[in-house]
Amino acid sequence: MKALILIIKSNFKAKKWMNLLTGLSIMLAVLLFSAALAILQSIQEPFDKLFHKLNASHIVMLYDATVHNTEEIKKWYRHQPETERISEPSPYFLSNSPLLYKDNKMEIMVQITEFNNDHNTQDKLIVIDGKKKEAPGFGEIWIPQYLANNYQVKVGDSIGIPSPGGLHHVIVSATVGDPHYGSGMVNPTRAWVAPGELSFFVPVTQLSNTMLGIRLKNGVSETALLQRFTRKFNYTGVNLTYSLFKSAYMSIYQVIGNIMMIFSVMALLIALLMVRTAIKRSVYDDYKYIGVYKALGFTPENLIRLFIIQYVLLALVFVPLSFAGTYFITNTTVSSIIHKTGPVDTEGTALLPVFIITGSIVMLLVIITAWLASYSASKIKPVEAIRSGAPVKSFSGFLLPANMALSALPLPLIMGMRFVTSNLRRSIVQGLIILVAIFVVIFSVNVSSSFENLKYNKPAWGFENGDLQIIRKDAVVIALTHEQLMNILSTEKEVVSTVPFSYTNLSVLSTDGQPVQDINGKLYADSLYKAGLLNLYGRHPQGTDEISLCIGTARQFNKQPGDSIAVFIEGQRANFLITGVYQDVGNMGQGFRLHANAMNRLNPLFSPSLYSIRLKNNSDIPGYKKYLQKKLGETIAMDASIEDRVAQMGIISGMKAALFSLSLFFIIIILLTTGNDILISIKENQRQFGIFKSVGWTPKQTRFSIVWKVAILIIAALIIAVPLSIWLSPLIMGQATSGIGLIKFPFIADYLNMLIATLVVLGIIISCSWWLSKGTVSVNPRTLINS
Repeated sequence: MKALILIIKSNFKAKKWMNLLTGLSIMLAVLLFSAALAILQSIQEPFDKLFHKLNASHIVMLYDATVHNTEEIKKWYRHQPETERISEPSPYFLSNSPLLYKDNKMEIMVQITEFNNDHNTQDKLIVIDGKKKEAPGFGEIWIPQYLANNYQVKVGDSIGIPSPGGLHHVIVSATVGDPHYGSGMVNPTRAWVAPGELSFFVPVTQLSNTMLGIRLKNGVSETALLQRFTRKFNYTGVNLTYSLFKSAYMSIYQVIGNIMMIFSVMALLIALLMVRTAIKRSVYDDYKYIGVYKALGFTPENLIRLFIIQYVLLALVFVPLSFAGTYFITNTTVSSIIHKTGPVDTEGTALLPVFIITGSIVMLLVIITAWLASYSASKIKPVEAIRSGAPVKSFSGFLLPANMALSALPLPLIMGMRFVTSNLRRSIVQGLIILVAIFVVIFSVNVSSSFENLKYNKPAWGFENGDLQIIRKDAVVIALTHEQLMNILSTEKEVVSTVPFSYTNLSVLSTDGQPVQDINGKLYADSLYKAGLLNLYGRHPQGTDEISLCIGTARQFNKQPGDSIAVFIEGQRANFLITGVYQDVGNMGQGFRLHANAMNRLNPLFSPSLYSIRLKNNSDIPGYKKYLQKKLGETIAMDASIEDRVAQMGIISGMKAALFSLSLFFIIIILLTTGNDILISIKENQRQFGIFKSVGWTPKQTRFSIVWKVAILIIAALIIAVPLSIWLSPLIMGQATSGIGLIKFPFIADYLNMLIATLVVLGIIISCSWWLSKGTVSVNPRTLINS
């Protein structure tokens, strides 16, 4: 064993640069892999801790108190074994009109809710900025932290809230962490005013909207409880559940973690390839010594154990360093979540299991790779090794002109071709590594572009293809009917099409006729084709008994076009034929679409309240919104566009930051592997460089021969990587985003930025190659030729 340790120590000294580059590649791969595992595991923890700390309700009920008796609902829940506590009811007012802030409009729907004393016990809030007190004072409002961040609202600023009673100005006295509405993914958001203050916003006779919270002993029991509730009550309100709130917080981080996991596997493979290359090179360099070792009594198992121990020790040095980076990345991600939720204790984040799992996997892979790569050393015959000093090496003449003097190609380029083919297997491996890295860079550019260009590709994300969306308000003194609004819009020259729709909900029934799950969906009063909507399979619903399902709902109930589904809607049981399946990121893959023909049969008084408006090309959308708001006044409200909502939630900026970091990781990996390959090439071609110098080659020419080798590999990789990335990227993203309702990712190739990114990467690699190739200049031709 002592002899093995001495040899390993000697190998570390003799090949320190190769070992350093190999160790760094292992460190980066492990960092990416462990960070992906840690993010996927840790994203749940801040939300769960906050939810428990604030004693938040697992079910939030929003309903009309004139339709449903609050005391009856409370009494029923109180007698259920799953119930831990029921909150006191809180009235709320849904502000559909934009809030006014510093002469600008905050185009977001806000549920203005009265704070009561019970919120100091259940559904508590964390005051992040502002004076901590039991409740907002009169004339004050508490808003979620993410909303303040998005609109740069500070404590002490004034906000104007439009309401049936006029425009009310309130002072932001605090920003809060809200366990239900703090992510920005739940629409509308929620803000809090003083007890009794809503009567100044809305006449008491109209103040019937009520919020009730149900906290359970175990959050996973919410589905069974709601099934029993819908069997008991003909409930027409909305139930928001713990699983929905948790998904809203986790969705973007889950997508980022999935992407990192996919590419971390590639990074691990690259690191293992570097381990294999290093061992193969060591066997070649130490061919004679290995023969001596075997002559002195080393067994094949001893030689294999030598390389395994050497690279396990190398991994033991660099893997813990990667864990320090994992800790930093995980804390940064968790801090990003906490920035929205508010301060919460994150000590004790369970990273130790991640480190153990990652370390075990990596060590096992290193051992297997070292065993396979060092197997050739065990086959070396001592006599031949001592006599020859090196294995027979053939130098390929492939691509080399018969008469170099007559070739039109520069000599460095010709030699670069020879360097590529002299060890074709290693060149292929290096080319594949460069291909993967370029693939990741192009992938990152195009996926970032796809998110940024969402507004030009809305139907593919599940949204109407409109330029603006308005809400028709009924609760005003002078209200417009649906017919009146449609007549007005039909006369507008800028308007190309108007598609009316509304949100509605239904309960899916099981085979025994009992409700299984409440689902929110959309009801269209015009052709769904006119709205630009798309299906993954099948067609849009048109008839009175037709429906289309979102992909998550279809998968949950194992449905496809042509199947039927039994539902409870508008107080009636109905059977619908499923005509299509679509995707929609707006509701985490859950939902349905109906045509008004179906609703008119169930509820002849149905009238839509939302309108997706498509304008002529090159129209001034902000200007037209102002014009329409001025013309129709308080009868309508402007809803925020989907691209604005996505931007406000930080999805685009978060994805771009994650993809940029991923690209940077792989660019560094390219530099490490390229540096390793160049060092090996210089060492194994020292005799050739000595000959070049002796016949008059300048240092620049010898360096260019190495650079040309790298350039040839890059060009070959580019030819494959670009079309491969364009083809595979949507498939990879479809897997990563399937959890949020996108199984067919809306991919847009950004060719200009692809070209720019490729040129930047090319410049970085070539510059690095030129710098590393200076090792050829130090070659002594006299020594090498005579050796």
